[in-house]
Amino acid sequence: MNLAYKIKKFINNRILRTPGVDFLRKTSSLKKKRKHINFWISRSKSNKNINNFFFKSAGLQKKNIIRFSSNKNFLVTEEIFSSLADNGLIIIENALPLEERAKIILYLEDLKNKKKEISWLEKTFSKTRNDETSLNVGIPDIKDFPVLKNYSDQFTKKIYGKYVIPSVEFHYLKLLNYIEEDKIRGETYLHSDRFLPHFKIFYSPYSIGPGDAPFRFCLGSHKINDDYLTFFENSNYFDETDINCKKIMNNKTIETVTTEPNTLYLCFTNGIHSRSPFLNSNSERNMVFLQYVKRFNKLDYLLNL
Repeated sequence: MNLAYKIKKFINNRILRTPGVDFLRKTSSLKKKRKHINFWISRSKSNKNINNFFFKSAGLQKKNIIRFSSNKNFLVTEEIFSSLADNGLIIIENALPLEERAKIILYLEDLKNKKKEISWLEKTFSKTRNDETSLNVGIPDIKDFPVLKNYSDQFTKKIYGKYVIPSVEFHYLKLLNYIEEDKIRGETYLHSDRFLPHFKIFYSPYSIGPGDAPFRFCLGSHKINDDYLTFFENSNYFDETDINCKKIMNNKTIETVTTEPNTLYLCFTNGIHSRSPFLNSNSERNMVFLQYVKRFNKLDYLLNL
């Protein structure tokens, strides 16, 4: 990494990053929390694209159609965008051309076996949690994956009103020692990442079964209304253990995202979500994550650029 890249990364990560829930955790004053939330929510609501996905009520003829198949040009249709606005989650099967899937697998194999034959954008790294899982992380250049980048461009233009370059991470996660997992805050508890509109794109070149810790999402929980705001104003943990979370989740479907190989899914993670616990003793997971909190940030909300 050159110096300019490091400086830009520091500014995006530490200074301009989209506000999360840290301030809400640190302050006990309801007045200050409400003022903080209302300020940033009002800025997001003034963006007409964001308003359409996060503030408008679901259509009267709402259907929980969330699974789609890619078309020959890998274009996101209005039907997909409409479903995303209503449900907060969409799944696209056969998402990438076979040659791009194969290239992603090549990168993930390099990450898994620590070959260091791939020109990653940053040095790869590993971390282990309680001797239970081992995670290898690699950061590539999104330009090396043109169809995946095209999906990102289509979604950011429609949701944010502008093209936003994603932060991309490749993950190889290996279960080292299988024991029945205790619930983990921020992971296996149903929770929200932040109060502001936010989304992530996930891509898996392989299948994800019920025992492989699949993603879960409460459909429609991304919609910002009075119950949503009350939840964030009064939460301790911003998850299912907070009493006001039940109002957001009331009568809504919890969707578990199992996948076939070559599946992309997008979720509004200001809504209520988690991963499922691992159930298979030999589980491993290969995933690609695209996020936008560093590149669509405070300046975008303040200036509505």
